[in-house]
Amino acid sequence: MAKGFTRFLEWVVVVYFASHIPITIFIDSQATMPSWFHPKVLTDLVRDYSLEMKDEMMADPSAHPWFMSFVYGECLLQFPFFFVGAYAFYKGSCKWVRIPAIIYSVHTITTLQAIFAHVFFQDFTNSPHPGPVTLEDKLKLTAIYMPYLAVPVLILLMMLFSKDYLPGETVAKSGAARSKKQKSR
Repeated sequence: MAKGFTRFLEWVVVVYFASHIPITIFIDSQATMPSWFHPKVLTDLVRDYSLEMKDEMMADPSAHPWFMSFVYGECLLQFPFFFVGAYAFYKGSCKWVRIPAIIYSVHTITTLQAIFAHVFFQDFTNSPHPGPVTLEDKLKLTAIYMPYLAVPVLILLMMLFSKDYLPGETVAKSGAARSKKQKSR
């Protein structure tokens, strides 16, 4: 089991995945589901959020098929991994989660890069829904999405560089065992 700082980072990831489960079910999935599917209190919450934070992607997802494809990816591909990831990082140092975690993190980082580009480079002056026009608006909206970039970057770095997740130890042991066999011949 990981110790110290790595264990702290694992707990950050556990909280991230555990919190992402209800967010995906109750909030994000509204971008792809009919409005009658969610209770009115939740659809009102997303509407109010969209107006307050000027998130025109969530205000009218159908106007952005690329955004809807990201939400479908979240609901169909990422959502099952939230349970796996929460379990693996809760247990700590589960080497078997390395490749799925790399796939998840790279997929998520890629989607957030496109969302951030849209927020910063799209001209929202003629948008039918309020969008982030000023730098302050853009930074506020980016701050909402930032944890969904920062934690996947953290996961990717852990999987690539943490000794607790590198497969090298088992490879080195099997290589040492082979060289021992060869010497005894």
